[in-house]
Amino acid sequence: MPHRESPPAANRGASTTTGREVDTKNSSLYRRQDGYTAPTVEDRGVSQAIGPGGGRVSDYSEASQQVCWSEVRAFVLLKLDLVGDWPMVGSPAWCLLDDRDRVKWASLLDAAQHWALRVEYFQQVQCDASHEISAAFDWARWSRIRQTHGEWHAARPWLKRVSR
Repeated sequence: MPHRESPPAANRGASTTTGREVDTKNSSLYRRQDGYTAPTVEDRGVSQAIGPGGGRVSDYSEASQQVCWSEVRAFVLLKLDLVGDWPMVGSPAWCLLDDRDRVKWASLLDAAQHWALRVEYFQQVQCDASHEISAAFDWARWSRIRQTHGEWHAARPWLKRVSR
């Protein structure tokens, strides 16, 4: 039993600017329910890992950690279509496969794309939560109150509490 989702034949065949045979802009697999479609590499203007200073990153420790599942899916899909069927990664059937077997590697690619989807989802959830927290409270007012309170106590050091 395959552990994958394949876009309908109608959604395949339209090449993107990267030469892939999957149209990530029109396929429902690449669009979230809220209508968001992730930009392609060309849309983002990224051709290599870019560091904070604008220079090329050599070790990726300074590169952005943002994950784009649609890019991973487009990369993996063509390789998975060549194999057709594979066992679940880590299953007994998978463990019996030779390390050079393309079916075993297809299972790993399938697991990797699911992991990328999970990471992108949680990154989006964190981003949404941060916007909700930011909008839920008047943080500027709170900051002014804390600053005023701190300045008031700094001007009156004799009012410091002493533990008994």
